Amino acid sequence: QLAHASITHLDKKKVIVTLQEVCENKPAPPFVTLCQGICRQNRLETIVEKATELGVHEIWLFPAERSEKKELSPSHLE
Repeated sequence: QLAHASITHLDKKKVIVTLQEVCENKPAPPFVTLCQGICRQNRLETIVEKATELGVHEIWLFPAERSEKKELSPSHLE
């Protein structure tokens, strides 16, 4: 919660404030990065589609030890 207030009285030992409004702020959703080994085109399309639906912010492709492919083809880049 976030409250906006103004100081109405100030002493050496106390401060009196008047609340003007209280706001409810939702926390920001987490930043999610998906790291995915390079795979066949049809699987990659499904992975990108589902990751987008789930709110993934970034998708990193890398050549994993057991990846079917080791490099991105021009169609992958599209």
